[in-house]
Amino acid sequence: MRKAIVVLIIVMLVVVATVGIFLLQGPDVPERELAEQINVNGNTYEVGITPYFNGYEGIRTDGPLMHGLTYRIRPSLGSNPISDRLYSSAGTGSTNQPYGLYSYSPADGRKLWTFNTQSQICTKTTVNNFGNQTNPSEANLRLFFGCDDGALFVLRDGYIETIAFAPAGSNVWSYQLDGKAVEHIAIHDLRGNGFDNSDMFFAGTTNGTLYAFNGPISEYNPITGLYNNTQPTLAWANHISDWPLTSPTVSDDGKHVFVGSRNGLLYGFDAVTGIEIFEWGGPYRVSDNYWSTSPVAVGTPVKIYASTGDGLIHCIWGSNGTAVSGWTHLEDKLAVNGYQLKKPKAKIDGGNLTNICATPDDNFVMVGSDTGYVYSMSTLDISQSFVFDTRIHTQKTQVNVIPKYDGIFSQSVFIVARHLNNTDTDPSDDFSLLYQLASPANSTVTWRLAVDGVVLGSPAVLSMSRRWPADVLFSTVSYDQNGTASAGRLYSFDARAELIPIESNAIPGFDLLTISIATIAALAIMKIPRKKR
Repeated sequence: MRKAIVVLIIVMLVVVATVGIFLLQGPDVPERELAEQINVNGNTYEVGITPYFNGYEGIRTDGPLMHGLTYRIRPSLGSNPISDRLYSSAGTGSTNQPYGLYSYSPADGRKLWTFNTQSQICTKTTVNNFGNQTNPSEANLRLFFGCDDGALFVLRDGYIETIAFAPAGSNVWSYQLDGKAVEHIAIHDLRGNGFDNSDMFFAGTTNGTLYAFNGPISEYNPITGLYNNTQPTLAWANHISDWPLTSPTVSDDGKHVFVGSRNGLLYGFDAVTGIEIFEWGGPYRVSDNYWSTSPVAVGTPVKIYASTGDGLIHCIWGSNGTAVSGWTHLEDKLAVNGYQLKKPKAKIDGGNLTNICATPDDNFVMVGSDTGYVYSMSTLDISQSFVFDTRIHTQKTQVNVIPKYDGIFSQSVFIVARHLNNTDTDPSDDFSLLYQLASPANSTVTWRLAVDGVVLGSPAVLSMSRRWPADVLFSTVSYDQNGTASAGRLYSFDARAELIPIESNAIPGFDLLTISIATIAALAIMKIPRKKR
C-alpha cells in the first residue's frame, strides 16, 4: 500500500511539472527568434529578436547583393525623418536578373526599381542628400557607384512621387574611368547649396589613377529666366601608381584627399588642384607588404587611420604625413610606426584587418580581423578598449566586414562574423553571426543573430517608426561549392533585443531540482522499515 502511495506522489509531481511548464510557456510565438543566451549580472537570458519582412526566412533578391546595403533618409518637415529606400548592386547578368542598381523598400522588402548597367557594379553605393536635410521640397539626392567596365555613375533619385521610377534622362550621369573604381566613391558635401560645383567626389581605380570631379554648374538661361544645372565635370586625374589604389578619403573641411596604393603607400593631395601636399615630403609607408584596406580621415586637425594585413593600425597627421605620437610598436627594441593589435594573453594578431570604423568624435576606432577577433581602441590613451572573440569553439572564423557604429539610435556597435563551418574550401555551407555590442567601450553582447549564407556588408540601422526607433537590415549571399555567388536574401529585424529570463520556463517550487528532491525523499520513505506491532 505504501509503495502505491509513493508511486502516485511521484506521478503527480511529474504531471504537475509538465502541465505547469506548458502553461507558463504559453503558445508558440513564431515572430520571435531566440538567437542567443547571455548572462547579465549572474542571470541567464534568452535574447528575443523580432523579425520583419518574411520572418526569419527573409526575402529572396534578384541575384546576390554583393556589396551590402546603403539607404537614404527621406527629408521630413517633422523632427523624425525616416528611411524609405534601400540600394544595392545585384543581378547575375541574365535576362531575368540583369546587372544593375536595385532599390528596395525597407518597410517590407519590395523591389521598387532597377537601374540596369552593362557590367556588374564593383563598389558600394554612396548615397548623399545635397539639399535640405529636413525640407522635402529642397531634397537633392545623388547615388554614386562604379562598374567593372570602368563606368562611373551618378544618379539622381526623386522624392515627390506616387510610384518609384528608376532614374533616367538628365538624372543619369556617367564617366569612363581608366580602370574600375575601388570599394566606394568618396564625396565632400559643402552644405546648403544643393549639388553644385562647390561639391566634389573622388574615385580611386585599379589602374592606379585618382580622379576628382566637381558637381554641376548652375548656368543662367536668359530665355527661361531660370538656372539650369549642367552635369558633373572632371577636375583632375593623377596617375599615382602602377599598383591598384584604395578608396580615397576626404578631410572634413574638404581641403585634402588621401588615398593609398596596394604596395603599401599613403598619399595626400590638395583636393582642388590635385597637387601633393608639400609638407608630406612624399608618401607615408603603411606596409612593406600588399595593402588591401582603405584609409579613413577623421577630425580637426585631420588624422588618417589605416589598417594593414599584419595586424597594425597606423595613425597619421593629415597636415604633414607623419605618424601621430604613441601609435607605434617595438621591433628589436626600436619603436616602429603602427600599433600592434593583440589577442588575449598578449598574443599578436597578425591577421588581415578590415577597414577602420571611427566614431564621429574620434574617441574610438574599431576594426575586425580574419582571425575572428574584433578590436576597439581608445584614441585618447591609445589602448585596446576591448577584444571580442567571434569564434565558435575552434571553428575557423573571419571578420571581413567593417564594424558598424550606430551613433544615432543605440550608440552600440554591430559586427558580422563569417563562420567557415570547418570547410575552408567549400563556401556553400558558410554561415554568419551578427552581434550588437553595448558600445565602443563595452563588448557586452546585447543582440545576436545567426543566418545562413555570408553577409558581405555592414548592416544598416534605420528608423522605420515601428515599435522601437530602429531596425537592423542586411543581406546575405549564398555560394555554390565552387565559390560562385548564386543567390541572395534580404532581412530586417528589430534593433532591440528582448531579454527573456530562462527561469521563466520553470515552475516556482516545482523545478527539476524540486522534483528530484521529492523523488529521492519518496524512495527513501519506501526503504524505512515498518515498526513491528
